Amino acid sequence: MTGRAWSKPAFAIGDFVVLVGETFAAMWHPPFAWRELLEQIWFVARVSIVPTLVLSIPYTVLIVFTLNIVLLEVGAGDLSGAGAALASVTQVGPVVTAIVVSGAAATAMCADLGARTIREEIDAMKVIGVNPVPALVVPRVLAATFVALMLYSVVAVVGLFGSYFFVVFIQHVTPGAFVAGMTLLTGLPQVTVPAGFLGDRYPFGVSFLGRLWADRRVLALAYAYEQATKHRRPPAFGPTADLSRR
Repeated sequence: MTGRAWSKPAFAIGDFVVLVGETFAAMWHPPFAWRELLEQIWFVARVSIVPTLVLSIPYTVLIVFTLNIVLLEVGAGDLSGAGAALASVTQVGPVVTAIVVSGAAATAMCADLGARTIREEIDAMKVIGVNPVPALVVPRVLAATFVALMLYSVVAVVGLFGSYFFVVFIQHVTPGAFVAGMTLLTGLPQVTVPAGFLGDRYPFGVSFLGRLWADRRVLALAYAYEQATKHRRPPAFGPTADLSRR
């Protein structure tokens, strides 16, 4: 290849590096395009929310389904909540957010800036003394970053809810065990006490969750609730089998 063939991509990379530097430098210097920033936040959120919801549930369910096959085989299905939390927060959240923001929002932004360049709006801004980097580029970068953080939270919550329904109603894991296992990886103290019965037959409970190293306070609150409500019933045992008679 000739030197001219190599120079074109090299100049493109150089222009990109310069644009990145100008963008980060312009973030900290007023004036700020607040109106453009708010419009871009709404635009990115509107474009990205539906693909995020559509992708988050299948991704999380697939990971949890594969993990629960192994857990159920070894009799550790109560750890499915910990697996769902780990998958949603550390795996599915970043992947889905990156795919949606880069595939939907960033594509629309690039198309908009490209159309403005073709219509010579960028050149017109430069002629009248307006720098297009702080006016157009910085609001879009900040909007994409802000919406990505919000979408990450949406993916985690939706993934956990989808995993709960799939694991409980499809793979028949106990709901209490699933919810109790979600905090195993965080080390937060949690106590579950009886909260009543459904139809005088099926018990359900309430969980007390506290901050790290707040075990004594969580136990005290759980004990106070249990003593105040009196929902706990002593276990009923069947008749003892007499094995001495043959």
